[in-house]
Amino acid sequence: MTLRSKKSQWVSPTARNPLVAKLNLIRDKQVFMSQVELRPDRKNRQFNLYGVDARERKRIFSYEFYEPSDFTWEIYNAISEMLEFGYRYKNIAYPSFYADMNKAALGGEKRVEGKIEADKKIDIAGCIIGPSGLGKSEAVNRIIDLIPATILHPASDTAYQKSFLQIPCIKADLNARSTLTVLRNILLAIDEKAGTTYYEDNPLRKGEGHLIAAVANACWQHGIGLVILDEGQMLITESGKTSGKDSPNAKFLQSLFNALKVPILLIGTPELEDFLSCNAHTLRRYKKDADITLDNYPQDSDYWEELVITIIQQYVFCREVVLTSAYLRQIHVYTAGNYSALQIYCKALIDHVEESNITCLSKKLLKDVYELKKSVLNKLTRFHNKPIQEISLKVPLQALKHAKKAVPVPNDKNPDSVALKQSKELGRAAHDLFRKG
Repeated sequence: MTLRSKKSQWVSPTARNPLVAKLNLIRDKQVFMSQVELRPDRKNRQFNLYGVDARERKRIFSYEFYEPSDFTWEIYNAISEMLEFGYRYKNIAYPSFYADMNKAALGGEKRVEGKIEADKKIDIAGCIIGPSGLGKSEAVNRIIDLIPATILHPASDTAYQKSFLQIPCIKADLNARSTLTVLRNILLAIDEKAGTTYYEDNPLRKGEGHLIAAVANACWQHGIGLVILDEGQMLITESGKTSGKDSPNAKFLQSLFNALKVPILLIGTPELEDFLSCNAHTLRRYKKDADITLDNYPQDSDYWEELVITIIQQYVFCREVVLTSAYLRQIHVYTAGNYSALQIYCKALIDHVEESNITCLSKKLLKDVYELKKSVLNKLTRFHNKPIQEISLKVPLQALKHAKKAVPVPNDKNPDSVALKQSKELGRAAHDLFRKG
């Protein structure tokens, strides 16, 4: 009888990788939601802001309250997958990692000993597209807070028995159209975590080629697993405003992707997608691995309804108040389901309620507060140069034109059925118009 040798069980390339093992990534949605949320009322049953002045309530609401949604979990999954796959050919336990590091440091001009793994493509990139004020950046910032900012690996983790400082993720804002400024912002983000001087050592005059090489070197020196570039629409140039035209900045994103060999995640408004379309290769790269498209919340969203009720009860009136479907619809019309618009509106509501000593919710109160803030709110809820509320108030006539007339229902059976139906039709129609815009 001949014994056949057992095939060794397949092991993921990231399974024994110290760069991945210490990220402590979360696999369970409920665990993630509980860790990322900021809800003082859930952590402390005695939480009550009654009697607290408006300024303090607004501060707590702004900085100590965060309710994650399903898209927060979707973004976290995309980021964690990109991190894991990005470390597929980067393992400090193997000598090849240091050969790659030397190659990046030397710019490939000198001979490097050891097997080069970096030539194997780390072909990973993605983008998150959504309207301004939806909460994309805040969600990403909350997620980054769950990932260690830096990890100091002991000598025993590395191939050459020397400690290694890992930076799992960096996030840089694109606050200019200049590609040189973008590259230096990435170097600055690395400096802030590693205590290095890459930004100071690489001035603008050194040029794009030198700065890309400097960023690639810094990424290898610290084992960076993911680069997040926020406000991607800032790269849009005049030539990039029309889809189909080739844009130098779209080509730059492709060059950056090829040079870094690090996963890159872009965040931006819907204009960013048109900009990426300027270069077919760039569009394909940045839509391949994480393609998340978000929109403002519709009026019938359970998440939106719970969010509005929580803010009104916990931070505006500091007690339980009844929010009818009419009130919820009115708030949605004024804010168009936009998270930033809701924050601005509710902060103004807190101030107005305290200054006027108002104790109950009413349509007049909601309208008065909107009138105070409409110049700001209209900019966040604009549809073809018209405020969204001016259009949405006309929607019911169109939506109900061919609808059957509601039959009166006895109050003891279903008192809110007609109002609820009209509320949902209004919300859906307004949301559809907003999506087309």
